[in-house]
Amino acid sequence: MKKLLASAAFGLAVPASGQVAAPGDGITLSSNAWSTAPTRWTVHRDGSVDDARGAGGPAITLPVEMVTHYLPPMRGRYATIEHLLAPVRGVVGRKIECVSEHSDDYRGRVVWSDGVWLTYSFGCDGPANQPIIDSVRAASAQVSAWTANAPVVRRYRITTPKEFNKQ
Repeated sequence: MKKLLASAAFGLAVPASGQVAAPGDGITLSSNAWSTAPTRWTVHRDGSVDDARGAGGPAITLPVEMVTHYLPPMRGRYATIEHLLAPVRGVVGRKIECVSEHSDDYRGRVVWSDGVWLTYSFGCDGPANQPIIDSVRAASAQVSAWTANAPVVRRYRITTPKEFNKQ
């Protein structure tokens, strides 16, 4: 059975006021999956990076100790992530056909500095979704490589996914 991811999940972020979401200063990707610690990173226009994830890697149960790594500005980082996520940006506003969907796989959101966003799901089986998965993985791997030895600037504990979303 074929399914379509809701078109409302792809496109401009429109808050209750009906305006496009306020622009930020970078590209942010958030991700979570069943039985894993959530992650969220931002590559700012100046090339600085904030990368929040579970200490010690994916977690099986909550509570989870979270750490945020920070890298100071560096030329080229923003352009690199913008390039890696170009295929994702290219499908904003289009319906993505899923042959089937696994609800316990990675899902998340990419938000660009101009307020445009896209919600993605690695559990959407379909050829149109593969470029999204590949781009998200490549961008996330690049951020992880950059921040692997970066200093930890914050440690905190979450007991529910909602707590992470408030951070």
